[in-house]
Amino acid sequence: MPNISVIVPVYKVEKYLSRCIDSILNQTYTDFELILVDDGSPDNCGKICDDYAQKDSRITVIHKENGGLSDARNAGIDWTFENSNSEWLTFIDSDDWVHPQYLESMVNANEKFGTDICFGRDCISECFYISDGSNILENIYELPTEDAFLNKELDANAICSRLFKKSLFDDIRFPIGKLHEDRFTSYRVYFKVDNVSVVNYPIYYYFVNDESIVHSNWTPRKMDDLEAAENQMAYFKTNNFPRSYEFVLRDYIHIMVVFLRNIKGKKEFAEYEKIIRRKLRNSLRNDKKILQMSFSNDFNTYKYAYPYLAKVYNRLRMIKK
Repeated sequence: MPNISVIVPVYKVEKYLSRCIDSILNQTYTDFELILVDDGSPDNCGKICDDYAQKDSRITVIHKENGGLSDARNAGIDWTFENSNSEWLTFIDSDDWVHPQYLESMVNANEKFGTDICFGRDCISECFYISDGSNILENIYELPTEDAFLNKELDANAICSRLFKKSLFDDIRFPIGKLHEDRFTSYRVYFKVDNVSVVNYPIYYYFVNDESIVHSNWTPRKMDDLEAAENQMAYFKTNNFPRSYEFVLRDYIHIMVVFLRNIKGKKEFAEYEKIIRRKLRNSLRNDKKILQMSFSNDFNTYKYAYPYLAKVYNRLRMIKK
């Protein structure tokens, strides 16, 4: 049986799907199986998947009714547990693509350091591609999990560009119907282990798809991002990870400020504006010692939490001048 299961959820990516699949099939490490999960895609994605499966025996295609990204990933995970003895698991989104040594470099890193998770460096790109992978295997090092979570270059909210011991997903699945599903899931996997290894080289290439809901205008669904951050903070507080708690807390505040900036004054989002502002005030008040923020030094944040006081504050500053 193959050593690695590669899971690719597929939905409305007809223009990009071949690039993704080809990059996987062209791996220098060949002991893998590719599970393409056609999530009820209304275009020709299902046929493209079937055509590839006829040409390469390593490919399995799952056709299912549309259930969203989480449901598609879960279908792939379930299939590997039921049908495969693979040891490792990795996720690749169908509009992204990977370096030819994506699998080889991460397998080598995990074997070298005895780790159950390897973080691969990634980059956001529409046309950039590194074709020379000759030095990738020399750019491997290990890093403690706690620090990995805090290092912005190693985005611990992401699931793609990682190689996981499959057994880590024994009791973990992605939440159905949630936006930002990675944020609900990733930390639960990462904090199962003491250390991770890292490939210090860009081996995963994100495609910025303007049609993606993540990059669309603000909608109430984006409140899922706040819920995910709240879940993370509760976990870190309960399990005594203070640095990780602070890292997510600051990101949580940043997200709320961005949300308030986007929906300020829009009547259709007035109720959400109140909810977000209340959450922001609570964080600034309850975590004041951790944040060490003040009205005068962090005015651009506080003005969204307390808009009336911000107006008064500005007037007083004008009078003093």
